[in-house]
Amino acid sequence: LDRLVKLPDDVPGAAPGQGGWWVLDFKLDSRPGDDPALRAQLQRYAQAVEAAVGERPRCAFVTARPQ
Repeated sequence: LDRLVKLPDDVPGAAPGQGGWWVLDFKLDSRPGDDPALRAQLQRYAQAVEAAVGERPRCAFVTARPQ
C-alpha cells in the first residue's frame, strides 16, 4: 500500500461520490490491473483498511501511464 487517502465528500472539481477512503498502489507496470496477483494484493489492502476504519475504501493502481 503506497498511499491511503481520505477525501472529503465535497472535493472541488471531483465527480460526486468520489469522497471517502482511497487505497492507492503505485506500480511500474503499465497494466497492473491485468495481473490477478496484483489485483488480489490490492483487495487485501482494501480489506485491511476496511477492518481498521470500518468503511470500504475505493482502490486504484497508479502508473506512469494513466488509463
